[in-house]
Amino acid sequence: MSAAGAGAAVRARGSFCWRAALAFVLPLGMAAKVQAGGELFGAEIAALVVLPVLLLTDGRRTLGGGGGLLLALAGVWLAGQVATDLAVGAPSANMAKGAARVVMLAVLLAVFLALIRGRARMAGWAALGLGAGLALQTLADPDALQRALPVKFGYGPALLLAVGGACALCRVPRWLRAAAFAGVAALALGEGARSLALIAVLAGVAEAVRPRAAGAEWRRLVLGAVLLALAGGTFAAGYGALAGAGALGPEQQAKHARQAGSDLGLLAGRGTVLAGLEALAENPWLGRGSWARDRESQIAHLRLLAEAGVPVDLERPVAEGRVVAHSHLVGSWLEGGILAAPFWIAALWLCVRGLARVAGGRAGVLAPLAIVAALTLGWDVLFSPFGAEARIKAAFALAVLVSVREGARA
Repeated sequence: MSAAGAGAAVRARGSFCWRAALAFVLPLGMAAKVQAGGELFGAEIAALVVLPVLLLTDGRRTLGGGGGLLLALAGVWLAGQVATDLAVGAPSANMAKGAARVVMLAVLLAVFLALIRGRARMAGWAALGLGAGLALQTLADPDALQRALPVKFGYGPALLLAVGGACALCRVPRWLRAAAFAGVAALALGEGARSLALIAVLAGVAEAVRPRAAGAEWRRLVLGAVLLALAGGTFAAGYGALAGAGALGPEQQAKHARQAGSDLGLLAGRGTVLAGLEALAENPWLGRGSWARDRESQIAHLRLLAEAGVPVDLERPVAEGRVVAHSHLVGSWLEGGILAAPFWIAALWLCVRGLARVAGGRAGVLAPLAIVAALTLGWDVLFSPFGAEARIKAAFALAVLVSVREGARA
């Protein structure tokens, strides 16, 4: 090898080392939180610091193609949020928090794009770091949900990320990957984390049957969707039988009975989504404003539950509460107006495209992580509130899916 070639190899190795270290260490900052008008994670502070450097060295990688479109849609969302807040007269503190939430999501997305876009191994290191950060946060400084249900909201998602990241970094037999996902599903099911268990089951099935050779993406995706639907139906039936018989404990038995006895099923615990959709049907254009509070949305939530057969007390006084929905899409639209919707609709499309790449055998070593990212993000966009830590997890998942869509090299 010539001296010039050797020097280039050394520089490339050095670049890989510092990027891998940054990809792993930055999401570890989830373990540290500060209060700055709202909740801010150490990972977000670190992202603000390193973004200018990454833009100088990898601006084209960050701003081009699908990643650039997502960042542009985040800008549209921000404009809609600010316009909505001004129109409804939101308090200045709420306006600042609403704008900062969108800005930080965009900053995190830009950083993850610069680090992992087109680099499969970087995505693996970032997944391990994010999983470790989530586990450390749950251990050292848990929020209320993590304190009450540490596996469902902390250790379980962390383990799922770690399995996906390890698959991107290590060449292990396919059966072992599928078994690892099955282990996460068993742990989650034992702790009553049904949605996490379902995602892990679907990820394990998808990893077990995904093709090795490239082929027709959409035809295989349809077949894969049918298979995943069968797997999901089998899981739901099995869970219903176990929970109904009390094999998973009295709490899961009571929860299953409450949901099975209503017309909402899964949405019995997510009635705010339906209340939000009802509010959007009345006025889909203008949102309620950042951190808006009212009594009407709380009353609508209880009324919808009662109409579906969920036992609720409609006679008790209803206090004013924050307008929120168990859905990234519905909640953001409800607060920021219609201009908040395109970003999350594009995110859902990326989830579908990511699964299509996996089904077509074109995701390479990122296939297991792409499955985790697509299923987790798709679920969160539809059924989970857009909380503080969701910014980091959503930004990472989007960067992985952009990388898969465009073809990542090892």
